[in-house]
Amino acid sequence: MTRTLRPLRLKNISTLTHEGAQAYDYSQKHPLIHLTFTMGSALFTDGHYHRQEQEVHRFAQALLAAYKAEPLFPWQYGAWVRDPFEGKGNRIQGTLTPAILDGLLDETSHTQRYVELCLKHRVDDVLSFYRHYETLGLGGPSRSARYGMANALTHFDEYQLMKYAAAKSDLRLCDVIYILKEELQALGDKAQLVLDVGRYLHAPGRKREALSKPLPLTTARKTLFRQTKSAVYRADFFQQVKAARPTWEQLIGQFGISMKDLKGDERTHALLVNAMLWQVMLSIPRLLPDLALLRNIGNIYEADISREIIETSIKRRSFRKLWPHQIYAAYQHAPQARPGLELLFQTITNKLPEGRHLGIGDASGSMTVRVGGIKSKISAMDVAFCLVGLMSESSGLGASFSDNSWFGYTQKKYLHIAKRSASQSALAFSFDRRIRFGMGGTQVFGAVIELIVWLKTHPEVQPPDCLWFFSDMQFHPAEGATDAIPPELHARARQYGLGQNAPPLELALRLYREQFGRVDVVLWNLAAYAPVPVPADIEGVLLVSGFDANTLDLVKRWRDGKLDEQPLEQGQEVILEHIRSY
Repeated sequence: MTRTLRPLRLKNISTLTHEGAQAYDYSQKHPLIHLTFTMGSALFTDGHYHRQEQEVHRFAQALLAAYKAEPLFPWQYGAWVRDPFEGKGNRIQGTLTPAILDGLLDETSHTQRYVELCLKHRVDDVLSFYRHYETLGLGGPSRSARYGMANALTHFDEYQLMKYAAAKSDLRLCDVIYILKEELQALGDKAQLVLDVGRYLHAPGRKREALSKPLPLTTARKTLFRQTKSAVYRADFFQQVKAARPTWEQLIGQFGISMKDLKGDERTHALLVNAMLWQVMLSIPRLLPDLALLRNIGNIYEADISREIIETSIKRRSFRKLWPHQIYAAYQHAPQARPGLELLFQTITNKLPEGRHLGIGDASGSMTVRVGGIKSKISAMDVAFCLVGLMSESSGLGASFSDNSWFGYTQKKYLHIAKRSASQSALAFSFDRRIRFGMGGTQVFGAVIELIVWLKTHPEVQPPDCLWFFSDMQFHPAEGATDAIPPELHARARQYGLGQNAPPLELALRLYREQFGRVDVVLWNLAAYAPVPVPADIEGVLLVSGFDANTLDLVKRWRDGKLDEQPLEQGQEVILEHIRSY
């Protein structure tokens, strides 16, 4: 007897999630969207379902597939994903992309330009780029890539070059400058500073004095660092620091006083000295970069500097390079600095598109993957609820979604939604346990059905016109415990394919729109996994990924252009065209 198959929709579908939910594979028909959405959040750490090596391999495949579809696009993607001002600010992808393309493809006429665009933001990006060739067995940079590296180095001044002069690995800045000596010399006068720095760093200590003459900052630093800690009391200390422009680490290391175990007069004296140092750093432009200010904001408040000085410094900065979860992390670990951090977070909430937004976070185990380096304590789940808090600024609401396997721990609810209290800020709401109670956020179907029911039982709440899902897009099948779902909605869902492994998010959105009309949906991918939970012809959905606030501007363009009434693959052009502008 012929085997009977369970119902399965094969059109435009060629993959299942790890739990058996049907999903869409964009890698073949939509390689550009696959690169920007699926791989856009890749940070190349060991994830919940893959190792770093697997993620790097899949990323390389995505780049090559995009290259086959549109040869210039992956190069433009690299420039965009690295750009901290208009792009994603992703340093690892911004250096890895040009290395993979240069190492695996033939040299092109635009290799030099795009290597330069990818590496011009930080000196250590040039070092990372060169190191990728050895790590991944790519050989060495092509001739064009070497010229791109050399041109990138000419974008930096003496302060930036010397900031990364200290050896943090077996590859030093002076080594890279020496390797690129021929290319740098060919660039003429514009590369002279780089060559001067290289000669100085390569020289033994006894010869450096003469080689420092073309390097005024280095000379001024030598004068500054010959002084004792008492120099902070001198009237000309501010001008000396301004002339030398040391890094904040150098200044604190040379003149700061550790507060550990200090009491009485010693502690009072240390507080005074440290306060003077922080005030100097806050007063000199670019001496304390935005991220350094964020990392040290607890120490700055501890030094008893007036709130007015701190808040003035925050207000005059743009903080365009910061990721929202970096503020979240500082808020978590420096409670004494919360007034300043609240003010800083407000600069991001001001970027929200118009409308009523509801963030729905994923609290499942797969979201525990770390999003930073080895020492990072921030997970994709933290990022999700930081963004949920951000969305609450427009609606006063936040939510997480749960899986039915956790019903014993979560009062048999798929959705955990809460109203922000009048005294809560958006940042404080990110930590609210009421929205973080969902212990397994893969049952999206049940969660959105409960949202429909919740909105109907709370008529005083205006339904959100934009739903944001912050997840890794790993979904269980939509079928599950249904005791909390109204029979009429459950029956309607079955007509749409419930019980046939239909993508749960697609089902949920169709039901939500039946109840409340047109709504925009933003799927924000926070971990790089392959399946996409909606088809390319679904309307009113935008796919984004990563950890940056610049994405809010792209969503605003999408909503302003009324692209919500077009199929996803057409609406996605707002992102693809932005990338093509590079």
